[in-house]
Amino acid sequence: MSHKTDVGGVRLNLARPSEVRSAFTEILKSVKKHAPKARIDGVTVSPMARPGGVEAILGMTRDPQYGPALMFGLGGIFTEIYRDVQFCLLPATEKTFRQMIRTIRGYPVLAGFRGMKPRDEKALVEVMKALAKLVKDEPGIDQIDLNPILVYEKGVAVVDYRIYRR
Repeated sequence: MSHKTDVGGVRLNLARPSEVRSAFTEILKSVKKHAPKARIDGVTVSPMARPGGVEAILGMTRDPQYGPALMFGLGGIFTEIYRDVQFCLLPATEKTFRQMIRTIRGYPVLAGFRGMKPRDEKALVEVMKALAKLVKDEPGIDQIDLNPILVYEKGVAVVDYRIYRR
């Protein structure tokens, strides 16, 4: 399901099993109310990502004419507000991935703007390389969205993802 927060499908900072059980019930009720036709197979429970990451988005779609294309930009609401993304066809080189990162208008946020620490570009490139390899190894994957990816001073965390198969 896209935009889980829009339908009440996300709960954060749950510390006890009772909170998880309660959140499960609340999520199902809210999603059924806001998206009555949604097929719900369950919910995902995962550890909280640490705060302080810059949100990025990474996606892939298979174009019928050109093949797989990778998309990168700032994630979360920035994607929808600024539409500041870069594309490349796969396969691609590490140099191309770095150029994608460095040519978005929002790059200063990743590079360290106004006293912010620079973010881990190397770790972000590693995620891009891993996604490109997955796409090569799994031709049945039609589309992938990793959004958001939290980019920290050291490391990254993929917080949410969707994979669509043909």
